Amino acid sequence: MALKQTAELVEDRGGNPEVMALIGKIQLTWKKYLQASLVGEGMTLKQYYTLLQLSANPYLYPTNIAEFLFCDRPTATVVIKNMARQGWVVRERDPDNRKMIRVTITAKGSDRLKQVRQLPELRRRFEANPLGCLNEGEFQDLTELLGRVYQRVRDLADDEL
Repeated sequence: MALKQTAELVEDRGGNPEVMALIGKIQLTWKKYLQASLVGEGMTLKQYYTLLQLSANPYLYPTNIAEFLFCDRPTATVVIKNMARQGWVVRERDPDNRKMIRVTITAKGSDRLKQVRQLPELRRRFEANPLGCLNEGEFQDLTELLGRVYQRVRDLADDEL
């Protein structure tokens, strides 16, 4: 069944819901494209990104992980718990602040990340450039315009919080 597309789902107060919907579609389509290379590997894109970040840092806090995954803290906790079950990370109390939990990559997690990064399909997909259809000027314009939109969204969100 085809889903009806309607602008009435988003109130138009001088903005353009079609443009925002297109930005969302681009992000979701790209995420699905990248995730497809991990489907048979028993790893999600969120887990992959988390292992990458942990491999570059001695440890991270769940709040840090939630921030770079662009998710809420409970979602990050689920990602962390699932990786801990796999033996890819360990959770331990921060010795300087016993209320805080540190997340650290394990040797098994490092090995798994190394294996996955060697997959030809993953490499091909992550090396693909969805912006390759733009010339240098268009790329710079798009980067500047999206940066302004992102800042506006952050400003609006900050006003709400």
